[in-house]
Amino acid sequence: MSGKHWIFYDVQLIKKGAIMRLVLFFMLISFTMLVTWADAGTYTQEASFNQRLPLLLKQGEVYQASISFTQRFSSIQRVCFRTYFSLDLADPGDGIRIGPIKDFSYGWRNISQPPFESRPICLSDWHTDSLVFLDGRQAFAIQSTSGSMLLEKMTVSITGTVVETETVN
Repeated sequence: MSGKHWIFYDVQLIKKGAIMRLVLFFMLISFTMLVTWADAGTYTQEASFNQRLPLLLKQGEVYQASISFTQRFSSIQRVCFRTYFSLDLADPGDGIRIGPIKDFSYGWRNISQPPFESRPICLSDWHTDSLVFLDGRQAFAIQSTSGSMLLEKMTVSITGTVVETETVN
């Protein structure tokens, strides 16, 4: 064989090896994600507000709440805040912001739906704000950005892996 063919053959072997390593890498990542999600559970807690519920959320006013789970988490896949309204529902044009007090910039606005009674806001694991919930306790804020709504209750759900060795009292 000429040198030209050997070079071509070596390049093909290198490509095959690189592809095999890449396939193995993605298989390992997929398996790790599957194991992580398999160990994850969803835990829900009703939020405690400083004010008495039901609470009329007025535009521009900030209200503080907190949650205290009995679990601590080693990893979090998702944190969801679910708001429940009654009487004064989330009408078209109404909106809220919610999240940890330092940065409660997550929210929604009802731009075209009829009034609704309940709506979730979820933060995935790539949001760094979801990490503040690892200890199972967190204060957060909610604010009406437009309109008013009567908040009946709010729940916080964490999908994550629980630390098995300890619980929070």
